[in-house]
Amino acid sequence: MNNHAINKMLKKADDALEKSGIMQAGKINEVYKGYVSGFGATVIQSGLLPTMAFYMATDKKENKGNAKYVIVAISQILGYATPENLFTECQQKFDTERAAFGSLRQDIVNASVALKIMMRTYQFFEPEKK
Repeated sequence: MNNHAINKMLKKADDALEKSGIMQAGKINEVYKGYVSGFGATVIQSGLLPTMAFYMATDKKENKGNAKYVIVAISQILGYATPENLFTECQQKFDTERAAFGSLRQDIVNASVALKIMMRTYQFFEPEKK
């Protein structure tokens, strides 16, 4: 974790909250606390590629948010057009350029930390239970 790199990402993280769909009407569904907090731990435990694949494959469930929005936000913070582009680059670097993969992995984790920090500046809401 690089504090300087994270600080440089905070503005982009703030913009990505709304553009990704995590924040709606200035508030964030509290389920995203878990998704974003769990992202870094899952990367450490399972690896970056399996974590990204899992988050990208999840669908929106009623009142449960959409974990893919976390990857959408991270890709926006890092300047990728789509989360699929980011995932493809991760796969390619994993196969061919291990040092570059490690650097990209660190950038992704830093972006998730920046996202988590910016989320704390907004109100959370608990979705209605049906």
